[in-house]
Amino acid sequence: MTSSITVAQACELDASIKELCQHIEVSQLEPLSGGLSNRCWKITAEGRQFVWRPVSSISMAFDINRHQEYKTLYSLRELDLAPMPELLLDSGLLVEWADGTELPAKHALSVLPSLLAEIHEQPHTELPLLSIKERCQHYWLQLHPENQTELGKRLVVYFEQLDTQFRFPPTLCHFDLGYYNIVDNKGKYKVIDWEYACLGDPSQDLAMTIIANELEADLVIEQYCQQRSISNMTPWQNAVAHWQPWIIYLGALWFRLGYQLWQQDEYLQRAEQYEGLLAELIE
Repeated sequence: MTSSITVAQACELDASIKELCQHIEVSQLEPLSGGLSNRCWKITAEGRQFVWRPVSSISMAFDINRHQEYKTLYSLRELDLAPMPELLLDSGLLVEWADGTELPAKHALSVLPSLLAEIHEQPHTELPLLSIKERCQHYWLQLHPENQTELGKRLVVYFEQLDTQFRFPPTLCHFDLGYYNIVDNKGKYKVIDWEYACLGDPSQDLAMTIIANELEADLVIEQYCQQRSISNMTPWQNAVAHWQPWIIYLGALWFRLGYQLWQQDEYLQRAEQYEGLLAELIE
């Protein structure tokens, strides 16, 4: 986190702050470093702390809908699982600040399967179904021609022909449940950054959690199934195996788009790493 700046400085950097200040008396702002599609602000206003999650060209490039994010958080308002939404504007979403520290990566296996199971057991919300094929197509079309590599073009053709039928009935899914999105407040966990959440195949969300946290699939599936009192792991193992290439492909496109937007080498390296894994499928 960087040091705080004045409201006037913040308005120059982010026009959405100006609209926010018309609705709430902001006394302090701190730009948050972190997720690529999450250039957000820590806000102190009226004696409380919040996160301001703006609508921007970046959020639109990643197909993020703040109204949809608000609906998700509002549906979870009676649980101590996610931050409370405070204010929804055309320019962004204000949510409460989650006190605590980021979950260490070494604790991912012991914490994430049970959190994911809890998310998947929540009542359905009025959210759209995720089509992973359409999300991949959206990311690909955001790329400039110089970033649409020959390997990328071959992968588009390959994945266009693959089956994306759900393996399980849709549930609420987070679709970015990494240890980096878990706040640990003295052993009580809160899940943040719900910007990709929607209804989807829970085994798809499970596959994404496994890959994002670099975990052993069978260990995660076993703990997840125990949490949901599922006796037969085999269908879940098969479903996760089916979705893993799709998740890697989505990640490759996400990181390549991130490189286009931010020109940071780490994103290009991750994109090429994922593309290298996928190249074996089409050779």
